[in-house]
Amino acid sequence: MYKVLIVEDEKIERDHLVSVIEALTLSFEKILTATNGKEGLSVFEKEQPHIVIADINMPMMDGLQMIEAIKKQREATVCFILSSYDYFSYAQKALRIGVKDFILKPSDRETICALLTKALEEMRLRANRYEQEIKLIQKMHDFNEEIIKNCFYSIMTLQDKHKIQENLKLLGIEAISGVCIVFTHIDKKQLWEICDIVNDYGYFGICDMVDTQGVLFVFASYILGTKEINSLMETIASLYTEVHIFSGMIVKEDERLMDSYNQAKAKALQIGKTADTLYDEKRIEMIAKDFLAALEAEDKAMLISQLYPFASMIKADGFYDDMVRLLHTLAREVENKYNLYFDWKLFSKDIDCRIQDLASLEAFAMEIYDMLQKSIHSASYTQNVSSYKKALTYIEENYHKPITLVTVAEHLSITPFYLSRLINKHGKESFTEIVNFQRIKKAKQLIEEGYSFKEITYQVGFTSQSYFTKIFKKLVQMSPGEYKSRFEQDS
Repeated sequence: MYKVLIVEDEKIERDHLVSVIEALTLSFEKILTATNGKEGLSVFEKEQPHIVIADINMPMMDGLQMIEAIKKQREATVCFILSSYDYFSYAQKALRIGVKDFILKPSDRETICALLTKALEEMRLRANRYEQEIKLIQKMHDFNEEIIKNCFYSIMTLQDKHKIQENLKLLGIEAISGVCIVFTHIDKKQLWEICDIVNDYGYFGICDMVDTQGVLFVFASYILGTKEINSLMETIASLYTEVHIFSGMIVKEDERLMDSYNQAKAKALQIGKTADTLYDEKRIEMIAKDFLAALEAEDKAMLISQLYPFASMIKADGFYDDMVRLLHTLAREVENKYNLYFDWKLFSKDIDCRIQDLASLEAFAMEIYDMLQKSIHSASYTQNVSSYKKALTYIEENYHKPITLVTVAEHLSITPFYLSRLINKHGKESFTEIVNFQRIKKAKQLIEEGYSFKEITYQVGFTSQSYFTKIFKKLVQMSPGEYKSRFEQDS
């Protein structure tokens, strides 16, 4: 929704502009007014309107001075000059400071409507372009994060060097050698900060949390030396004094990175970190939530990547107990979110026999994935149909009010974008068509009951009688007057 600000010292002209804009069927949330340039600038700073219509000659600060100050604050503001004068000097300065157009007094409805309609359309196009740019940037960011996850996963699950090199190449990393560094007493935010430091030093870092430990793989386009790795670790230790740091061996072959990790992890375990503490309740719950998120995103690769901590510990003591706890926690998450029963005990039978290596772990995960996906799709469809019907009921009961996609979405506690998708998926008409259908349905009833067209216009929610007539004719294939005449003849 947009806001428009009218800055005009003559009350008659100011009121005229307000009444004209109010009568237009344009999407203005607010029509603001001010009596001089100084007041107009104050209103702008407080309300941030999208469009400004200003007189040139005003006390305290003229219109061009005010617009120049507004443009410095927000360049995208669309500004129009209102004047009974047609001075070339005004036009020159107006163009220089970014005025969109002139509106000559006395202003007429058609000119104002045309200018504002064009301005709104340009702003919508600009907003759409900006939104698309943001989405593209986010998509590229998400894509890069996914590659990093896949690369980390390919190392942690002992995949062949070709797969590791393929992922490194996608990240633009030319690795001749590498080393793993393990951190304890660290959180994910700190780990990513450390990874940025590594990149700033001219190395290439890939990191993630594995249980309660931070794991960082450092790559270089040359053969790394022990002294420079020790220097890097000393720098990190000086910045993060609470974090404990352990490095593994420097390796030249990508497939040996896991050996470097195991060596660094063994050092960490020697000072009190045992396998028994790796899978506490909090960590199990996090993995279950990640599993469910991957399932909802229908991303099987992401789902498998959530299990790489387990994949690296398949032969460890306590692994099977932790898998059972994971299933139990996943069942609880599904039940809480979707009110679905997930028989985790069915999958936990003979789990020690079913999972022997990475391939059997992936097969086990896919079995759970397929079963839950079907159940969640069914539950989501039922939920969507219910929300769509609730939206129709709300429109039917509130068509006479100023109703928008936003107001209906807020009532249903969903986003306008989600509501729009529901309407497109489950209905044949658009949101506006649904609202207009309800309004015209009631209008026909009121015509038959003898109400005037003016009364009917406002009772059914239209703000303009001409717009009401246009919509009525479109849906009923005749004007309100023709409908009334036909009804009277039939009676």
